Amino acid sequence: MKEFGSRIPPGAEQTMYWTREDFGIRPIVRISHQVIFSTTPPATPVTLIAFNQVYADHYLDASLTVTLGLDAGRDFYMISASRARTRSLSGLLRRFARSAVQGRSRDAMRSALAATKVAIEK
Repeated sequence: MKEFGSRIPPGAEQTMYWTREDFGIRPIVRISHQVIFSTTPPATPVTLIAFNQVYADHYLDASLTVTLGLDAGRDFYMISASRARTRSLSGLLRRFARSAVQGRSRDAMRSALAATKVAIEK
């Protein structure tokens, strides 16, 4: 992949990949675009990771996650914001599926953050 979408900052890395995720009633196949940008010394070490959903076969109409990692000497801060549009999960009969997808998404984020914390603290 040479280029996808808008231009990325110099020194950033980009990847296009697919995943199969179990968020609810049936698994979701998603294609995502990831961009990772890190500053280099003498600047404060900062890493910015952005995930943009390019395609999902159902449930998720759009998704974007941005994560910022900041090395502050003895401390490390990680801030992650995620937003997904699930317009296809509206309506009376879809209420239960929507609830399952939202709950499992929160659980997956908690697990990812806990695993990241353990890995960083090693």
